[in-house]
Parts: sequence; C-alpha cells; structure tokens
Amino acid sequence: MEDYIKVKREVGNRKDEMWYAFLQDLKAGLCLTLGYLFKKKITMQYPYEKSTAEWSIPLRWRGLHALSADENGRLKCIMCLQCMKICPDHCIKIRFSGAGKERVLEEFTVDLSRCSACGLCFEACPVNSITKAIVPTEKYELSVYSREGLVYKKEDLLKNWYDSVKSRIALEKAENMKKEEVKKEEKSVES
Repeated sequence: MEDYIKVKREVGNRKDEMWYAFLQDLKAGLCLTLGYLFKKKITMQYPYEKSTAEWSIPLRWRGLHALSADENGRLKCIMCLQCMKICPDHCIKIRFSGAGKERVLEEFTVDLSRCSACGLCFEACPVNSITKAIVPTEKYELSVYSREGLVYKKEDLLKNWYDSVKSRIALEKAENMKKEEVKKEEKSVES
C-alpha cells in the first residue's frame, strides 16, 4: 500500500462538477419539455371518444372473455379442460356431463375478479387456430358495483361473443363504405 500515492480532490472542484452536472440535466429536461410543448396533442376525451386516428385498441388486446359459437349456434368448446388447468388464478370452472361425443356443457364460469388477464386460457385452447373456443373480445370497460357482476356464466360469455361479432361486422361495413366513398371521389376527380 505504501507504493501508491493518495491524491485528495479539492472540495471546490467537486462542487463545480456537481453544478455542471445539475445544469446539464436541467438543460436536457427543459429541451424535452419544450419539444413536446409544440407537438400536436393526442389527448382523448375518454367517455366521449373511444378511439382516435392516433390510438385504437391493439391487435393483441386481451379484453373480456367470450365463448365462441359456429354458424349453427353450437359452442366450439370440446370440454378438454385445458383452459381450466392452465389458468394460474383458477378462475375458470367447467362442468359437463356425458362421455365421448355425447358430452354436454352444463357450466362454464369465468370469475373476472380473480383473473389476471394473462391470456393463457386463450392460447391453451386446442380448437381451430383461427377461432378458438374461448376468445378475448375488445371490450375493456368492465366496472361493476359488486363482485357478483364479475362472474360470467355460459350464457353471458355467449352474449359477449355475439356482441363482439356484431361489432366486427359493423366495423367491416363501415370500412367498406369508406372505401367505396373514396373510390367514388377518385372517380369523380378523374372525370
């Protein structure tokens, strides 16, 4: 240890370095603030606006659960219990009767007060990869006045499916109408 020379820093130099670092940080923060001050605002007036041109629900959004049905109105659930087994919160309860192809789904309950919205139940479903038996919807307003309102039974989950299908059809119709209007405007501009 005697071979090394100990050098003490001057107290004045240390104070100058601290002020310089503080002023650099302050300058960087003010530059960032001024940069956002002059950009276009993207504030959404929430209860009245559900989405804007800059913001919409992401594609991988995991909203309210729904049980899907086919064109004939039959449930797509094959009662394999994979969603119930993989759920880390144990919020899915399934009860069925019968065996083999004669199985009948008696109860399918999802308790959203316990759900952590992990999405494992959607991924674990072995039914057709295009439309699973249990799917997320785009509904994100889930507030209720009691915990009993967060327990969704089979009928409620089916209603969620039909509501989401109706909203998708309405969105597709609106998009098609907009495309047709754009085509008409392009034709009128060309003529």
